[in-house]
Amino acid sequence: MTKVEQTDIFSMFDIEDEAVIKLEAAKAAAVKKREEQIEKLRKSNEEKKEAKASTPAAPKKDPFKVLVDTIVRYAGMDLPVTNYFSIEELENGLPTKKKKKMMMEKNQHLRRFLKMLSERN
Repeated sequence: MTKVEQTDIFSMFDIEDEAVIKLEAAKAAAVKKREEQIEKLRKSNEEKKEAKASTPAAPKKDPFKVLVDTIVRYAGMDLPVTNYFSIEELENGLPTKKKKKMMMEKNQHLRRFLKMLSERN
């Protein structure tokens, strides 16, 4: 006599549970769909990387230059840029620690030169 292992009522009569079969099929389909999506993402990422590598970088445009006669248009008003920045800041750029140090050195040279000129006269 052989032993039959009974785990539920369906196994006693060799009947398969349709709900379990549908659930397993749905899980398998979901796993397969997910793997396909992952594969598509990998391919698209590789294509994007190849496209980026093959296309040359766009040439740099001319930098935006602010001059003394630049006009700022805001809220229907035309305002000169000198309302916001001094002429020195526009010509030399905004001061930073390095620029301040360089400007101080230039000013010292200029003062020495002016002092020399005034001593000659």
